Amino acid sequence: MEEQTTQSIAQQILILFLDKFFIGLFILAFGYWLNLRLERIKGQIGLSQSMAENRAKAYQDLWKMTEPFAYSKSESEFPKLEEQKVIEGKLVLWYYNEGNAMYLSLKATDLFLKCMKQLSGDEIKQADIKNTFSELRTQLKVDTGTYTQKDAQVKVGKDS
Repeated sequence: MEEQTTQSIAQQILILFLDKFFIGLFILAFGYWLNLRLERIKGQIGLSQSMAENRAKAYQDLWKMTEPFAYSKSESEFPKLEEQKVIEGKLVLWYYNEGNAMYLSLKATDLFLKCMKQLSGDEIKQADIKNTFSELRTQLKVDTGTYTQKDAQVKVGKDS
């Protein structure tokens, strides 16, 4: 009986030891994983912070370059075909050669490329161009925090 009790105590100690060992191992693995995630997040934040000034400048420049296509422009103020081609060339340089594509959000990039496709087409419809550029300009405001997603749903200055 005494031998059985000693064996039972030894088994309990072994189970207790293994239990604590695996809990410790789990905590160690979780801590390692969490540390990797935190380092990645810190790296992303650092990169975003270091790019913030350049990104703001890129957005301001794009805002200025797209002004001729603003929704508020009357038909007589809307750029003629030759002027549109000049602006298209400037936008291509801004996007590719100056590297500003890196700063646009995915949604803004999609809208920018749609704008470029419309400008490069043979048939240019003023209303379509105005609408697409308006969407792009609205997205720039969302990206910079001027508008929320809900604000972006409001059709500012447009007849509904």
